[in-house]
Amino acid sequence: MNCRAILGILLTTALLSLQAHADEHTGRLKRIKDNAVMVIAHGETATPFSYIDRNGPIGFGVDISKRIADGIKSRLKLTELSIRWNPVTLSTRFPLIVTNTVDLECITTTHTRGREETAGFSNTFYISDEGIAVRRDSAIKSVADLAGKRIAVVRNTTTEQALLARGLNATLVPERTNRLAMAAFAEGRADAYIAAVPIIAGEFLRLADARPFRIVNIGEYHEAFACMLPKNDPAFKKVVDDILAEMMKSGEFERIYNKWFMEPIPPLGRTVNLPLNDDNRRLYQAPNDKPFE
Repeated sequence: MNCRAILGILLTTALLSLQAHADEHTGRLKRIKDNAVMVIAHGETATPFSYIDRNGPIGFGVDISKRIADGIKSRLKLTELSIRWNPVTLSTRFPLIVTNTVDLECITTTHTRGREETAGFSNTFYISDEGIAVRRDSAIKSVADLAGKRIAVVRNTTTEQALLARGLNATLVPERTNRLAMAAFAEGRADAYIAAVPIIAGEFLRLADARPFRIVNIGEYHEAFACMLPKNDPAFKKVVDDILAEMMKSGEFERIYNKWFMEPIPPLGRTVNLPLNDDNRRLYQAPNDKPFE
């Protein structure tokens, strides 16, 4: 083989090596690596998942998001990775994912098969029961008892859709946020308020006195909370899923859970008091991205 042929092989090999390096990361991972910035959504009223105190976003979902960012920083071999927090609401969370404004949203978004047409979803990070907030002297013990009642619910949520699908003879009182739905119930404009049990428990914490109220657990209805991701980006999803699975299997996830559900949380200094249940223990032993439908 002459020198020209050898040189040609070496140049081809070098070019292929450079191309392989350039293609090492694609999609969202490439954008994050190129900019050393990750844009993460946060909520302002989703206690204890994602809310605001004087230091900025805090909560269970915020801690999960930070841990995912740390894992991505390590995998991309970045010396620095900044987080740019972007506030979202129930109305803006999907558009901001679809338009590539945010990279990740780990709040209380329910993973459904229908929503997979719009966004991607990580492994489930919390299996939630639905609950009914009622007054302590209320005769409401199940969904069937809601017939003829006024029910506060957050507009454009899976909870509202499920209630409409049941065809209950009840009057829905739709509100923009859980905070407003709880207010409608607490102020007597609704006879009950339906949401995920931990969301109701978080809203109870914000009341001056929650003793007149209680939660009725709707045991037959579960939801899978997952981190919302860009659609059709399997490399990014795999990294996020792997980080979540590592956290669950190592016990780190349960420690973060206990911090936000079993200990006093800032700035309220009170406890949600929802022990980790068997559904979530099983999830942490066998992480998956399956919706409940």
